[in-house]
Amino acid sequence: MNQSVFFTTETIANFLLQYGKKSTSKDYEFIIAVMLKNYCEKQWGERCKIGFEFKPTLLAKLPRKDTFELELERVAELLRDGINEDTPIDCIIVPENPDEKGYFRGCGFQIKRFGIGQETVDTNSLIEFINSLKHKYSKSDTCLVIIFDGKKGEVEFPRVKNEIDASNFPFRRLMFGWRQDNKIYFGEIHPEYGIEEYNPRDIIA
Repeated sequence: MNQSVFFTTETIANFLLQYGKKSTSKDYEFIIAVMLKNYCEKQWGERCKIGFEFKPTLLAKLPRKDTFELELERVAELLRDGINEDTPIDCIIVPENPDEKGYFRGCGFQIKRFGIGQETVDTNSLIEFINSLKHKYSKSDTCLVIIFDGKKGEVEFPRVKNEIDASNFPFRRLMFGWRQDNKIYFGEIHPEYGIEEYNPRDIIA
């Protein structure tokens, strides 16, 4: 059984500064997790925290609570070797404070890069990729976030929304993120539709 442990933005930022590899490595998921946390804070209107699912073998000696302070070296060990890769959840974003019933209700996100090695991505290949996911994943409450690798190209998002097989889409939500012209864009295509522009300092800070 896996357990989620939550970290602050500052802890993950310090980890990336001291132990980080290139953004083309697995570290891009940590960077996107920070962006998602800030995005959720703007959407929900409350402070949030970032969680990852870990293997229980590396958590046995940790304090029995979901948020705690660790030395950066121990954080690096957990983030490098302890994350469970056999789960559809890459990160979890929850409010810092529980609801009136004492529960931390948030969202689990799976992060996928699209268009690796391509100069640009196009609408047809994106729709084909999204519709292929129904053969790979079971229905869940996880939200899918597709990060464009390289240039976004001329993706027709209204067409993507209309042509994906929404009835068989296995994720709760479909979101996109990319960087272009010194701006960061995050948007949701399914079930709602909307894209917002952010200054990188505002969403990563």
